[in-house]
Amino acid sequence: GRKNITVNISNFIPKPHTPFQWTQQLPQDEISRRQKFLKDRLGPLKIKFKWQDCRVSEIEGIFARGDRRLFRIVEKAYRLGCYLDGWSEFFKYELWREALSDKDFQNHPLNLTDYDFSTILPWDHIQTGINKDYLREEYKKSLEFKLTPDCRAFNCNNCGVCNKDFLNEIPPLPGDISVETKTTPKILDKEQDIKEKKVRIFYEKRGKAKFLSHLEIMGIFHRAIKKAGIEVIYSKGFHPLPRFSFSQALPVGIESNCEYFDIRLSATEDIKRVEEKMNRCLIKGIKIISVTKIGFAKMQRSDIVYKYLIFLDNLDEDNGLSILDMQNYIAVYNRSEEIPFSYTKKEKSKLINLKDVIREMKAKDNSIEMIVDTASGITIRPWEVLEKILHFSPGLINKVRILKTSNI
Repeated sequence: GRKNITVNISNFIPKPHTPFQWTQQLPQDEISRRQKFLKDRLGPLKIKFKWQDCRVSEIEGIFARGDRRLFRIVEKAYRLGCYLDGWSEFFKYELWREALSDKDFQNHPLNLTDYDFSTILPWDHIQTGINKDYLREEYKKSLEFKLTPDCRAFNCNNCGVCNKDFLNEIPPLPGDISVETKTTPKILDKEQDIKEKKVRIFYEKRGKAKFLSHLEIMGIFHRAIKKAGIEVIYSKGFHPLPRFSFSQALPVGIESNCEYFDIRLSATEDIKRVEEKMNRCLIKGIKIISVTKIGFAKMQRSDIVYKYLIFLDNLDEDNGLSILDMQNYIAVYNRSEEIPFSYTKKEKSKLINLKDVIREMKAKDNSIEMIVDTASGITIRPWEVLEKILHFSPGLINKVRILKTSNI
């Protein structure tokens, strides 16, 4: 069948303690030009192209190479209204530029400055163990397109990290490169593959854990599985990773008791003990509910249609919106065949029928039940529905508790 190809491009950010710490970042207009060049050429080939906002990269580049003077910028940006900037919908570039209007930063932009090798850098006083001379040589090698072999499989590169006490503590690469024979990586034949089983793990995300992003949740499970000593199957290649497949990301600020991910485990791992072992290593608010063995076919989603409960306990009579008002709004919605709604994704908007996504709404004593269908690939956040259909103000939305209760 037809294969889907996605190309994901990240903008270069000069990071401290790397061979490229001396190199300037590209200006915004040049990054945009290169992104457009790729987009124009990949589009006709039906290749999906993803890129990072060059304005976000600019701010990241400034902070990657900044010194202690930046604390003033952070405080000023916060007072101007910059917070939750990790989410694109809350990123306010104009306010960051206003915070960076100080002459010191205007005359010497931190991300657009090329440093000489002899320059004392703001982070030089931090000792990571890696020699600055080694980083300098690695930078020169990169200009000549020369690779440095992995010291876990080949000879020591004299980077400065190892000493006589630490030398033997470096773990070997997991199965792909033989440290003893110094052989190049190879993919194992099917007959040699480790026997494995695939399981689906359901978990709940409650309380303060609702403020954790999808990426943070993934990191928590990676660490918990490692800490619990669960035998996980890793991908092959130079950068082995656990064989995870997570369900659709839950919006930040929403609780759930029906999130899940699929993972491949060693055939020797006892599934009955996985739940117990992981729950001992998870943070408060994240709890494994069940572990079930599934087939190896392509991941079958369990969350195309799901249910939200919106609790109204924290609302009082002063909010200007009664339960009767909400019941009337919901009745009008359910009777309507079409509700126009402007759906925005990656700064592009299109008009959709909200009824295609929000199948049904029900008003109860102190809650609202909402049935959401994501088969079309369109995801509407519950608070957008509260604002559109029930005419909730932003202040009112912050008072409700939203719980994803089940996959239908």
